[in-house]
Amino acid sequence: MMILYLHGFASTGEGGKWGILRDAFPGVDVQSPTLPDDPIDCMEFVADLLSNADEPHVVIGTSLGGFYAYHIASMLNVPAIIINPSMEPWLGLEEAVGTVERFDTDGETFEWTQQHIENLKVLAMQSARAPGELIHFFLARDDELLDHTGIPDEYPEAASIRWFEDGGHRFERFAELVPAIREIFASRKRLWGE
Repeated sequence: MMILYLHGFASTGEGGKWGILRDAFPGVDVQSPTLPDDPIDCMEFVADLLSNADEPHVVIGTSLGGFYAYHIASMLNVPAIIINPSMEPWLGLEEAVGTVERFDTDGETFEWTQQHIENLKVLAMQSARAPGELIHFFLARDDELLDHTGIPDEYPEAASIRWFEDGGHRFERFAELVPAIREIFASRKRLWGE
């Protein structure tokens, strides 16, 4: 059993959301790796992680990690909990091309390139439409970076779309999602007969 958390752009896997998940799901393998910078390398890394873990899996992603979670759901039939996602990340991340400093580190940097932007587009083209019953959106109305108002029209087949009045882009109310995540994970376990 694995819950895999996918962080956002320029973040790391060691943030507070991982700690919340780890504490909320004792006995479950809760993984939150720092993801490779290149989108294609990232998806290969995530697919490898999941292929080496026992079912059932649930993938949780925020921002760019939400885009990745949707991609994984479409490719591997894994439930995805998608929080304040950047569903067309190449649009907003074009301006980040260059040297980028990671959040919550002591000045650690990485190079974000035009090829990375192109690779995001490649992933989007590779993605089939994810089965609606696998997709759960959690959206903050006060997200200061991304506008999610089009998601209900774009993804009407989603299993759930839940709005929060506040929380910002970083979704500071993440701990409030634990009961919903527990419910989604439990339904996946039932499907696998556990």
